[in-house]
Amino acid sequence: MKKISIGIFDDHPLVIEAIRSKFSNKDFIIEWEANSKRDLFTKLKSVQPEILILDIVADDVLGLEIFETILKDYPDSKIIAHSSLSSSILVENLLSIGIKGFVNKKQDINDLKEAVLTVANDKTYVSKNYTFLTSEYLINKTAILSEREIEIVNMIGNEFTSQQISEQLFLSVNTIESHRKRIFQKLNVKNVAGMIMEAGKLGYLK
Repeated sequence: MKKISIGIFDDHPLVIEAIRSKFSNKDFIIEWEANSKRDLFTKLKSVQPEILILDIVADDVLGLEIFETILKDYPDSKIIAHSSLSSSILVENLLSIGIKGFVNKKQDINDLKEAVLTVANDKTYVSKNYTFLTSEYLINKTAILSEREIEIVNMIGNEFTSQQISEQLFLSVNTIESHRKRIFQKLNVKNVAGMIMEAGKLGYLK
């Protein structure tokens, strides 16, 4: 049986150690471990493992940008997102951009092994809490925020006022405020700070 090669990215040494311990047997080979974005891309350029187990949030990483970059540069990558975040919106967006698996860090480490075996067999893995997201409809649907809402989120993130946004987009201030309220509802946040944090995690900030 061919060994499944694995690359690990996480900025927590204990997490890396737990993963390494679980996959240190005859069926797997750990090609490399990385604890920063720079380290990740340096090692990925040298060796492209069959499976990548990647954290979503690290000191120099926030959101989906790192996943999109890898899939653009290495389109055959089979990525499993391994995160303490648990938003179904996040999982939905991960699946929509081509991530093959999602395992929450609160799950048993055996679930991560199951995810690796599943993804290695060209299937998608998510825990039972997210299986409703694996339908073709949800995997192929557009992101939860519309293009206009994403545009407004980024303008708010760049400290544009509602008046300035309305002038830039040729919309009324009331329309901008309505968009803002819908964005808050969709992201389940109460203020701009929360919106920016969630939008960053979900890959909406440019």
